[in-house]
Amino acid sequence: MSWGDRWVVAQSLVLLPAIALSLALVGLPTTQKYLARLSSRAKATSEMPIVEAMRLARSVNRAADNSPLWGNCLKRSLTLWFLLRRQGVASDLCIGVQLQQSQFKAHAWVKYGGHVINDHPAIHQQFAAFEKPFEPNF
Repeated sequence: MSWGDRWVVAQSLVLLPAIALSLALVGLPTTQKYLARLSSRAKATSEMPIVEAMRLARSVNRAADNSPLWGNCLKRSLTLWFLLRRQGVASDLCIGVQLQQSQFKAHAWVKYGGHVINDHPAIHQQFAAFEKPFEPNF
């Protein structure tokens, strides 16, 4: 693992519990709005090779795998979405739902350049995603 990857893991280990706490206290819209404001210094105008975005996603997932209390899909995806924004890279936080055998399930993932970068590429076929990506309202 490179030093850059280790730095992303370290940042994620701090962000994941902070995001978990924020979600528990104020919910998704307020948490996402707060993260967007924290990252607003960097305008979302930068491009990143898809390979680099997926590498960033793997580092976030690696940190989340070692954080069972706060490593679910929403927290992972918000962390990745935030880290991309901090680098000026626009991405989409996607949330989908599924009803299978009378059980309701929800799932979150991040898309960049039309590609799912932190989950299975066909995840959008398993979960019906909301039409618009989740964006913070200011």
